[in-house]
Amino acid sequence: GTIITVNEIKDDLITLEVGTTLAVIIYELAANALSHAYADDSPANYLRVISRTGYSKETEKETFSITVRDSGEGIEDDAIESAPPGSGIALVQSLADNIGAEFSYSYRKGTMAKITLEVSEDRPIFA
Repeated sequence: GTIITVNEIKDDLITLEVGTTLAVIIYELAANALSHAYADDSPANYLRVISRTGYSKETEKETFSITVRDSGEGIEDDAIESAPPGSGIALVQSLADNIGAEFSYSYRKGTMAKITLEVSEDRPIFA
């Protein structure tokens, strides 16, 4: 089937440390979607990559997030917790931990995986 990609990435410059790690995370999440999400006979498949800045009311800090969303069949509720050590999901969790990011996911008409970082002087995100 056909897969439509939609990229909603801002043109913010990101530090080398964070940018390199986010590139690998995006690759792993996109590869996971392309490998596992879509049924062969599905008429419309999409993969969206979105970056956003926001504000956390909880921590009162600016946030930056990358979301990879697909229209596929979804993942299990415990996919991160039960991921084998060498899997793409385990790698994404490890990389997110390395840059102090939160990795979350949900399923609603596809899988949405999200990496969220707090913007701080201690760990700059933007170059």
